[in-house]
Amino acid sequence: IDARIIAATNRDLAEEVKEGRFREDLYYRLNVIQIHVPPLRDRREDVLPLAGHFIARFAAEAGRGPPRLSEEAAVLLGAHAWPGNVRELENAIERAVTLTEGDSIDVAVLPSNIRGVVPGVPEGGLELGPGGMDLQSYLDGIERRYLQLALERAGGVKKEAARLLGLTFRSMRYRLAKLGLGRPSPEDAEEKLG
Repeated sequence: IDARIIAATNRDLAEEVKEGRFREDLYYRLNVIQIHVPPLRDRREDVLPLAGHFIARFAAEAGRGPPRLSEEAAVLLGAHAWPGNVRELENAIERAVTLTEGDSIDVAVLPSNIRGVVPGVPEGGLELGPGGMDLQSYLDGIERRYLQLALERAGGVKKEAARLLGLTFRSMRYRLAKLGLGRPSPEDAEEKLG
């Protein structure tokens, strides 16, 4: 029999071998090609495409058309840290598709730990009080936080921060200026010249 084995783990198997908790011969038999896949929290750009894949799969299994993901639900999925990695996302989407009766997955059908990601989102989902709300300020706050997080992760390099957010450098500069974040940098001057 000619077989290929694909194995996955979230443990450091070399360390497990040293500690005597994993068989050395099995380690070397399996360790032909290593592929390191970062956790989902480090690949936020993959959350929505994976969610779309799982929505299509679970809707097909249920014999129905795939519901669309509401904008609010998409924001929450993108903001969640995903400590349970892709399996947590898969389970959240299975739950959402199962509980969705219409053609749109709303915040209310997401697990409570995901609904709690954005301040002001109650357990029952998003609500609009009788006095309304300042939606633009709310959205600006979310945008400001993501810009700050991207700049922190990129060590202040705007081009890298823009890449992390899926933005062009020009769009990044515009958003930073709109929200009063950052000062002009040598990168900005290079962009104007180039």
